[in-house]
Amino acid sequence: MSETEFPVQIPLAVSKTSSESLQNQICIQLRERVADGRLKLGTRLTSIREMAAQLDVSLNTVRLAYQQLISEGYLETSEAKGTYVARALPEEGVYLPEAKEAEPNPDRHTARFPPPFRDPGRIIARQRPQNGAIDFWAGRTDPRSFPVREWRHLTNVHLQDSDANMTDYGDAAGLWELREAIADHLARARSFRPGPEQIVITAGIQEALSIAARLFLKPGATAVMEAPCYKGASYAFQSVGAELQRVAVDEEGVCVERIPAGPAALTYITPSHQYPMGHILSMSRRHALLEWAARSGAYILEDDYDSDFRFQSSPLPALASMDTSGCVIYLGTFSKVMGAGLRLGYMVLPPELVDMAASIKTLFSFSHPWLVQVVMADFIDSGDYAKRLRRMRQDRMQRRDSLHRALQHHFGDVTLRGLSGGMHVVWHLPQEMPSSLALQQAAEPLGIYVYSPEASGADVSGCEALNERLLVFGYASLSNEEIWKGIRGLASTTTRATSDDRPHQETVPRS
Repeated sequence: MSETEFPVQIPLAVSKTSSESLQNQICIQLRERVADGRLKLGTRLTSIREMAAQLDVSLNTVRLAYQQLISEGYLETSEAKGTYVARALPEEGVYLPEAKEAEPNPDRHTARFPPPFRDPGRIIARQRPQNGAIDFWAGRTDPRSFPVREWRHLTNVHLQDSDANMTDYGDAAGLWELREAIADHLARARSFRPGPEQIVITAGIQEALSIAARLFLKPGATAVMEAPCYKGASYAFQSVGAELQRVAVDEEGVCVERIPAGPAALTYITPSHQYPMGHILSMSRRHALLEWAARSGAYILEDDYDSDFRFQSSPLPALASMDTSGCVIYLGTFSKVMGAGLRLGYMVLPPELVDMAASIKTLFSFSHPWLVQVVMADFIDSGDYAKRLRRMRQDRMQRRDSLHRALQHHFGDVTLRGLSGGMHVVWHLPQEMPSSLALQQAAEPLGIYVYSPEASGADVSGCEALNERLLVFGYASLSNEEIWKGIRGLASTTTRATSDDRPHQETVPRS
């Protein structure tokens, strides 16, 4: 008989005053002894009765500990002979031996056979700086305002009744309850009521842009863009081989009359609060853009990313509410009201395009996570979303005013754009001040981060001169005190900014 077939008494010790249960203490110690080799594979353990007597615990405590380790694969049992250490560690069925670091290989496969992907560059989502830095990054919400208590409550409620939702794939178009909630919200907030069946849930605006690129664009196709525009859109379209046609913006938004004649597959706009300039597309140009799309056959991507925040008068209706021919695809997101970490956005499409968009969605991620969708749907339906929106609208208006006053206090009569809503403003620097890049570089050592349009995530191709004389200030994630401290520090940098980086004459695209 092998020595491992004789029962082995194992020197374990348990504490009845520990916060860890007796059962878990036994499991932990046996697991450690098997893993480090003190208990050899195939070793027979003492019986449940003997182990219980040794440790002065109940039979049931030892029985449950053995059962737990059997289910994990550390122990195995035989009715005739008892309980043994498993003949093979459970890790051996899951992990291979740790791999060595790969040796450098100058003859890389990708060097000889490069992939056809057109890489315009990576979209950098700036991480929040630490150590008390003041960051005027646009589009970021204040983490201190996230409704943790309400979100935790709804999450716990749904985890208790998740059934197969946490293990099965969901609808590629998204959870029906969330799509219904979004449709109701748009009816109240944006003057149009799509059917829930027209909505596809996405991982924020960026995935929606990538779906639209796959849906409408192919190599050589034309995509019309605002100039400047959101870099994530131009990159998504260039990645599939589209040619970009850039059209200037002025104080009425994109200059529709400047769109060149000829076929175009798609046009991308931010009509409610142009990114980054902050302009609002006028009603006359909204009509003109819809007429152009009807003539050219192009589809319009309406990115309404921060339309929930209007400070002066009522917002203009969404383009989608004026669309009678089915050429507008409306893009929305919860990143600006709730937070980008939830990765929740949506597309509203003409009914005939929904199945195609959902099919593309399956190629990216098959379906969106169920839990975050169902919690968001309940958060809207409960009225908590509307309450949060009202509070945040007032709060952000106060922060905008604080930024405006701080700039006026330190710099005098400043020229700002985008004051009517959203989460950022644009400052047109006066000629006597250094360039935006010089200020950006001078402020950084003080832990103050300000941004030129390009540094803030805008594509300035075709209007590069804007980058020299504009600063983009996001204010939604900063307290009033932080805003004043940041602008005070920025003012102190103007005397240290290099004189040889004096600004050139501002060149702004005009109609």
